[in-house]
Amino acid sequence: MQQAIQDAIQDPRSTSKTLRSDDIFFPAMALLILAVVVIGFAQSYFLPGMVFAKLRMRLCISMARCSCLGFSCFCVQNALVAMRRVRWHMTLGILGIILPPLMVVFGPDHAL
Repeated sequence: MQQAIQDAIQDPRSTSKTLRSDDIFFPAMALLILAVVVIGFAQSYFLPGMVFAKLRMRLCISMARCSCLGFSCFCVQNALVAMRRVRWHMTLGILGIILPPLMVVFGPDHAL
């Protein structure tokens, strides 16, 4: 297993070009999670908060950073693996490591 991962990283074109079921399942589940977040927060945050009410800019930036950027990164990560772009996936993974600490640091800022 480890050797197969290393081979895919070294030469992603050497892997099979056939479409596997997990190439569809994981990106589809990531998009489903993103849709649930957007639909779930639409009535309580996105529509009333960003469209109709005047919210503080820091709150809008924090929510965009947490919901949109975080889940979008997750969806792109899944798509990159499905397309066998392992190097891009690993490079974007650095952003995935940086985002959660930023959410913890900046989260209490808009709670006050």
